[in-house]
Amino acid sequence: MRVAWIPPHFEYGERVFFPPSFFLARRLAQRGLKTVIIAPRAFHEASYEVIDGVEVFRSNDFALPLKLFHYPIPIHLYNKIMQVVRELNIDILNWHGYHYLSAALLPLIKRRLKIPCVLTVIGFPGVIWHYPVKAIDYISRVYAYTLGKIILKSADKVIIDSPHNAIGASKLGLAEEKLEYIPWGVDTELFKPIPEKKHEVRAHLGFKEDEFVVGYCGRLSPVKGIDTLLEAMKLLSGYNDKVRLLVIGGGGEGLGGDTYEKKVCALLGNRVVMTGWVKPEQVPFYWQAADVAVQPSFAEGGPLGTMESAACGLPIVASRTGGLQDMVNDGVTGFLIKPGDAEELGQKIKVFMENPNLRKEMGTASRNYIMKNFGWDKITERYVKLYASLMER
Repeated sequence: MRVAWIPPHFEYGERVFFPPSFFLARRLAQRGLKTVIIAPRAFHEASYEVIDGVEVFRSNDFALPLKLFHYPIPIHLYNKIMQVVRELNIDILNWHGYHYLSAALLPLIKRRLKIPCVLTVIGFPGVIWHYPVKAIDYISRVYAYTLGKIILKSADKVIIDSPHNAIGASKLGLAEEKLEYIPWGVDTELFKPIPEKKHEVRAHLGFKEDEFVVGYCGRLSPVKGIDTLLEAMKLLSGYNDKVRLLVIGGGGEGLGGDTYEKKVCALLGNRVVMTGWVKPEQVPFYWQAADVAVQPSFAEGGPLGTMESAACGLPIVASRTGGLQDMVNDGVTGFLIKPGDAEELGQKIKVFMENPNLRKEMGTASRNYIMKNFGWDKITERYVKLYASLMER
């Protein structure tokens, strides 16, 4: 079986975008499936390379100023997909994200090639996934109920990474039998607690042993609830001057990324440490410094950062929205809060500050929950079974 993954953009190096696509492709290749990635190409990237046994083909693209992601030139990406499919005899195409421009090619390519086309959806912007900017929500909603519906109905199977996304699919008229719930996975051998490294990592980052470190991993943008987090940190600092914030990652998507970095530093000063972009394999190193992980987003699909922090044995405080409700067992592996409620976020973090035994207990429960439900071996097997069922049609 030969599978081609088509993420909206793929970069592997100092920065890694859409790592789940690559992680899954690598796992599928290890299982003996011929797996390739086809994606738009930034100017500095190679048009072809092999990374850990996965072939990566790239077409020309263009990038708008101040934007993190690059956009395909549709005719170039179309030609690249057709070329790779024919030369490598690809059996199945799997798109990542229906709300990206690359997915607009799915209906056309489906009609031309007549091979199974799978669409992995990480959220439904404008439907159940709302960005706190009205103009963006409006554009997303118009797209969802026009081109978005056509793309979704053209796919042979739509994979959702969170059961919550089934609500969005239903609102767009997608039949239940067309949906398949398969979350993203976590490498639990890479992401794990390493107690003996805690002192080393804290020293590396400049944290003192008696400081309480709140960890956040992801980009800095309005939808991630950064303003809520900053307000909560201000409230906590008034209660305990030893609370610190660790931001793993950073940047944004042209909608406040750089501005937020300056804002975070201006408001928190030496109470925050920002790592900047790090490679996926380096992320678990930084998580060892944290006492609790937070994800105060206004909207989420299946949040990879939350899963990885839980696998590292951290309790979670996250918003009661989207896939976060699947990742956090409220009162068992952490706490769920109302999106945008800085006071509640601060209060739940404070619970962990005052109760180290509870922190350890919920952190252990977090890791056990991830190992049971989201290990990559189990997730890969579910993809293999789905692909096999489509080949039998």
